[in-house]
Amino acid sequence: MKKMKRVLRNQFAIALVTSIMMVVGIPLIPISAVNGITWLLVVAIVFTAYGFYGCPLYWISYASKRELYSILFLIENEHILTVEGLCQQTGKDGKYISDKIRYLLLGGFLPGYVFNGDALEKPIVAEKKPIVLSIPCPSCGAPVTLTDGEGKCEYCGTSIHK
Repeated sequence: MKKMKRVLRNQFAIALVTSIMMVVGIPLIPISAVNGITWLLVVAIVFTAYGFYGCPLYWISYASKRELYSILFLIENEHILTVEGLCQQTGKDGKYISDKIRYLLLGGFLPGYVFNGDALEKPIVAEKKPIVLSIPCPSCGAPVTLTDGEGKCEYCGTSIHK
């Protein structure tokens, strides 16, 4: 969720900036032209053109990311893992939802999930057990217990890394 929230924030910021560029650029064109400020006229034209063409594209992109966020929210917070359940909640068809799930998986927004075409599954990963081993201390010969290859001799204080 954090990754998607960051993407949404960035997309929103870009869309907002392009909107502001257009709004600022339009009145700056006549102001800079009348006052003969050439560099400001160029900036105003660039702001207006970039805002005019970029603004709708960035807002559309933001809306599509927002829709992905709502699907991600349903999966992670509401635990709706089936395509059918997501279709009922969003009002979208199955192919659309399947495509969005694949996009979320490929984008790394659903780590640990596997999609079988009908539902998402979160495979149970066996808990890693530490490897415990007892060896003699290389300095004093006392027994030392290593956990995952590391330990410390209780008698002489030697640190051991294997």
